[in-house]
Amino acid sequence: MGILEILTEFVKAQPLLSIALFSLLATLISVFSYKWFTPQERMKEIREKVKECQKKIKEEKDLQKQTELQKEMMPLSMEQMKLTMKPTLITMIPFMKPLSRRWNWEHNLLES
Repeated sequence: MGILEILTEFVKAQPLLSIALFSLLATLISVFSYKWFTPQERMKEIREKVKECQKKIKEEKDLQKQTELQKEMMPLSMEQMKLTMKPTLITMIPFMKPLSRRWNWEHNLLES
């Protein structure tokens, strides 16, 4: 009996538990890939700088200076997004593969 058959039997016997376990596994993979593939020190620096800028924006009354602070914050946000894109792609591609199989199956079924 292969692992696929064992998983199928488990899903049939315990559907709610299997959904919970697969969700937990997917979450753990996502969190750990984010931790491993993102430079954590740089992310912490960016978050601190963004937090400082947000605090200054709230304290500032002049609209012109608020706009300047937002412009200062924009490159930091872009860098942060760039750094988080790699782990997002690493986790998204394997999770999308089973869905693409399902979509192909449904498409082929409708064409028949």
